[in-house]
Amino acid sequence: MPLFRLKNRRATRILPDERRRREDFIHVLIEDNLATFFDGLVFVARKPRIGGKEFDTLAFDPVSKSPVIIEYKREKDRGVVEQVSLYYVKLRNNKADVMVLFGRQGAVQDLEDVDFDHPQIIVVAKEFTPEQKELLGLMNEYSRLWQYQVYSDGILSLEEVQPLGSPVSPGARGRTSPRPLGAAWDVEHFGMKPAIRKLYDRLDSAITSLDSRIKPGKINKWFVGFGATGYYFCTAKPRVNSIQIDVKLGRRVVKTKELAIRKLPSTKHTPMTHRFHIATDSELRPALGVVRQAFEDSL
Repeated sequence: MPLFRLKNRRATRILPDERRRREDFIHVLIEDNLATFFDGLVFVARKPRIGGKEFDTLAFDPVSKSPVIIEYKREKDRGVVEQVSLYYVKLRNNKADVMVLFGRQGAVQDLEDVDFDHPQIIVVAKEFTPEQKELLGLMNEYSRLWQYQVYSDGILSLEEVQPLGSPVSPGARGRTSPRPLGAAWDVEHFGMKPAIRKLYDRLDSAITSLDSRIKPGKINKWFVGFGATGYYFCTAKPRVNSIQIDVKLGRRVVKTKELAIRKLPSTKHTPMTHRFHIATDSELRPALGVVRQAFEDSL
C-alpha cells in the first residue's frame, strides 16, 4: 500500500525502507505495542513452550475469551500453513500448559471461561504467496494474516490480508446442522424466540451493509463479533427475548431516548466501552447509529 506525505497540497511518496533487519525486529516491536496494533489483545508470554513446542507470542483475546498465538515471519515462509495447523492443534490439546501461563500472568479473570475449542492464530509477515492466502482462507475460522511494511522516517504499516476463497455468506451462518468439534458456531445455539431471530437477522444484515470494509459477523459461543480494519468494534449477544449489543467507542456516545446505554467498567478484560439491549424493530435504527459511530471510531 503506497503512502504519501501531504504538505501545502503537494504529495510526496514515502518510500519503503528495504534494509534487512534482525529476525526478531517485528516480533519485539509488536509485543511492545500489542494493544496498539491488535486492539484488545492482552500479552501473556514471549517464546512460551506449549505441548513441547515453542511459540513466538501467547496472548489472550478478552472479547472472544480465546487463547491467541502470534507467529512472525521476516520474509516468505513456505511452511507457514503447516505451522498454523500445528499451533491450532497444540493450543487445543494442551490446555494445562496454557492455563498455567494465563494464571501466572494474571491475564484472565476466570480461567474456566477460556474458549479452548476456538483458539486463534495470527501470522505477521512481510509478504504472503497467493497459495498461502488460498490455503489459509480454508482455515479462516481460526487463522488471520497480517502484512507489514517498514517505511522511511520510522513509519510502519500493518494491514490485515484477506484470504483467497469464498467467504461465508450471512445466510449460511444460520444453518441448523450439528456442529462438528472445532467447527464454527451458528446462531441457533443462542435460543432466540422467532421474533428476536428476525430482529437479529435484520441487525446482522444492517451492520454488514454499513460499509464494504465490515466483515461478516464471527460467531462464537458467547456472541457475534463484527470487525473491519482491526479487531471487533461491536458484538451482539442474542438472548431469548432480546439482543445485547456492546460497542467500543473512542468518543462520547450520543444519547437516544429509545436506548438505555450504559458505560462499562474500564478494564483490560473488557475492551468494549458501552452496552445496550434491543428487543423491537423501533430500537433497530438508533442502535445502528451507535454501531456506526463505533465503526467510524475504529478506523
